[in-house]
Amino acid sequence: MGGMSWQLQAFLYITAIVAGIVLTLLMRPARKGIGILLGAILADGFMFLGSHILGLNFGPMLRLGTNETPLIVDLIFAVIGAAIGVLIARAFKARS
Repeated sequence: MGGMSWQLQAFLYITAIVAGIVLTLLMRPARKGIGILLGAILADGFMFLGSHILGLNFGPMLRLGTNETPLIVDLIFAVIGAAIGVLIARAFKARS
């Protein structure tokens, strides 16, 4: 069993970071840095949950290096994870 290719790792990290940034800008938490960070971390975790733990693989498969990943599953779970991360960041109120 081979390891994950660097192309797939880069795709997953970039997707998680972009989802965190976009959802942070759309939902406007008080602390944007925490929103982006939590959004990206949870987006990456939820992509892993959707494609590996739950085994969902509908939609087109994206071949990166020697690995394949379900594109639609990754995008949906990245948005869900980023939204949860930003909602948690919204719980942190800005100190006045």
